[in-house]
Amino acid sequence: MSKKIIIPLVVISMIAIGVIIFLKSASQAPEINKAGSNKQNENTTNVSPAQPAENANINAKSAGGDSTKQLSFTAAEVALHNSEKDCWLIINKKIYNVTEYLPYHKGKPETILPYCGKDATSAFQTKGEKGKPHSDKALELLNTFYIGELKI
Repeated sequence: MSKKIIIPLVVISMIAIGVIIFLKSASQAPEINKAGSNKQNENTTNVSPAQPAENANINAKSAGGDSTKQLSFTAAEVALHNSEKDCWLIINKKIYNVTEYLPYHKGKPETILPYCGKDATSAFQTKGEKGKPHSDKALELLNTFYIGELKI
């Protein structure tokens, strides 16, 4: 074979391998659609507040069956979700199930894990006491994991 044929074949092969790797990694990340909702949450099973997130995802739409129904949880209920496999956060009196997001957090899961099952408002507002607020994009992403309000 001549160099005129070999070089384009090698380039095309490298591009194909890159596309395959990209598609594989993209399929493992939580998929966020343009509307900002977490697609993995759209057709999920109803669960009780104490049921681990690894068995099912909850959001306000799926847990109540009605997206207009307001769910609320006590701090004691949220405290049951305090591990890497089941992590709920309280931020500004709202509850978020961030279990699926942990491996994708830019600051690594270890920055969120101490707050699982607890009020993480201050940590979120200061990026873990770095003094900087999270971006609007981070807030938008956080909202895709919203599951209800804190019952006071």
